[in-house]
Amino acid sequence: MARASSSVPTLTDSSAGLAASVDLSAGLNSSIVSAAGLNNAEYFVNKGPADASDPINIIPSAHVATASAVPAATTIGTLGDGKIDFIYNPSTGDLKLNIDGQVLTTTGGQASFVSSLTLQSISGQLKPGGVSPGFSGGTGLTTTPNLLASALTNAPGFTDQFDIGNVLGLNLAPADITGDLTVKYQVLNGGSLKAGDIVVPEPTSLALLGLGAASLLARRRTKQS
Repeated sequence: MARASSSVPTLTDSSAGLAASVDLSAGLNSSIVSAAGLNNAEYFVNKGPADASDPINIIPSAHVATASAVPAATTIGTLGDGKIDFIYNPSTGDLKLNIDGQVLTTTGGQASFVSSLTLQSISGQLKPGGVSPGFSGGTGLTTTPNLLASALTNAPGFTDQFDIGNVLGLNLAPADITGDLTVKYQVLNGGSLKAGDIVVPEPTSLALLGLGAASLLARRRTKQS
């Protein structure tokens, strides 16, 4: 990273409309982060106290997830819309995959399944220790506060109501979700990763979903016996 001769932090190479480097010669405690949805622009995060010498486009680290420059990483969805969702239980922090009736096919139109799940957090609020055994049993496993990723390339892959685990904090506000989290899935041979929604159902809906999953499991056990 280039340094200017001045003792005051300066920004250089702003041809893309946003500076690409910063001179830290004055001891500014900062880092560079790339935020999803910002056209690959790099933002500077000041991890120390604000002062008069900070460049004007420094974003305090405490406000990275909610800064106005950072658009919503994901959206709050609804059950029954035919789109793949990630169901968040605010009382436990649990996250489940919800196929929601979507027909999964390859790019050639053949039946397929969800083979990869990726969760990203700008602020690092993910809880790696809470991932489920099923999720941690996948290939290409990554479990950090900023990224959870796993792949199941053999059928049936990640099935409807697959339990990702207690990987989020309790009682997250909508802004904590939409401004910080990105949830994606990939269908085997069905193209690139696609963004999913996060659904926060009412307690009654959560109970019904639990009963539905238990009923499905009971039917499978009956068929196997």
